[in-house]
Amino acid sequence: MWRSFACEQQFLSEYFRSRSAEQKLAEAEFSKPEKGELEEPIPEVLESSKEEEDTVDTVKTPETDTLEEESLEKLDLEEPSEQPEEVKPTEKPKPKVDITKQHIMTSASMFDKTAHSDRPAPEMPAIVGIEYPRAASWSSSTVEEILRDSIGRQVFRCFLFQSLAEENLLFVEAIEKLEKDKDGKHIRDGVKGLLDDYGSYINLSSKSMAMLKEAAATDNPDPKALEVAHKEISKLLENDQFPRFRRSAIYIEFLEQLLPRSYAERWSQSFEALLGNQVGRHHFRQYLFSVHAEENLRFWEAVVEFRGLKDKSPAMQNMGKTIYNQYLKEGAHNEIFLPFGVRQGVEKLLKEEVDQHLFDNAIKHVEQLLKNDPYVRFLQSKEYNDLLAKLKN
Repeated sequence: MWRSFACEQQFLSEYFRSRSAEQKLAEAEFSKPEKGELEEPIPEVLESSKEEEDTVDTVKTPETDTLEEESLEKLDLEEPSEQPEEVKPTEKPKPKVDITKQHIMTSASMFDKTAHSDRPAPEMPAIVGIEYPRAASWSSSTVEEILRDSIGRQVFRCFLFQSLAEENLLFVEAIEKLEKDKDGKHIRDGVKGLLDDYGSYINLSSKSMAMLKEAAATDNPDPKALEVAHKEISKLLENDQFPRFRRSAIYIEFLEQLLPRSYAERWSQSFEALLGNQVGRHHFRQYLFSVHAEENLRFWEAVVEFRGLKDKSPAMQNMGKTIYNQYLKEGAHNEIFLPFGVRQGVEKLLKEEVDQHLFDNAIKHVEQLLKNDPYVRFLQSKEYNDLLAKLKN
């Protein structure tokens, strides 16, 4: 639409410039110089216009108007150098704005990597002085338990930094220090610092944020403000970041450095030992992915997590429906093969009271599928043999 408008404006401009040329021609005829005087050369555009005008009848008709406009347009195209140039208003160049300095961000994104550039990445702890069982126990622990372990806390911190979520742990640590302080002014100043440092990154409810702002504005802050904020961020770590940590590459790689070779050798004798080991399950999953059978192990892991929830709780009911829709529902993206009777049994139980036995028959069938063929081929795979060669005795 803009191009059509521009073309229309150009045509009108050329048309009125041609009309102006005709007027100048008429004035030139009335002011011809006397004989002997030097004649000023008439621009070619005027002479051409006169010749065009002579070919047109003096009586104007719609047809003659059209012919005149076409001839004038042709003239403009043939001799553009003789036409008076249209004066265009000069536009002031827009000043370049450095978006990095335009203003101070009041609510920076928690996923903005540049926000972490001023803080060095935490270092992974050394593996000296820690046994594999200790590190492996973190996968079945809680956030509170792993934070009580100095090495576990550091590994978890490194994961959070990579996930652009370290502010949550830093906030919790700062809150814990303030909760031990008894001086009201110290607490007030500490809350101000919390809001300045982490207010734009942490995901607090509006109620909790309002309580912190109120605490930062009084000499006698309410300790409940710290308690509510602490609880919210700790819950976020527990329900969101910690489950991802247990499946993360950074944790698996740390475990792999500690894994004794004897553990990996046992996998060839026991399928249950393979599934029960975090590192073994990781490498088995990678192999299954290469043969397009990963969904069976994903389902198995989801059911293990489902059974770890509080029995008959709303959370268990919601997760049961999620697992069904993702793995058992006909046409699901990650649908696994189950006998009709087993699938129908799960559907029936979902309509009734959901408990930890919801997927018992389904998980038995999947375990048998994995054990019959993929497990045997995994033990002969390059994936498994490369791991054995890398592990120390």
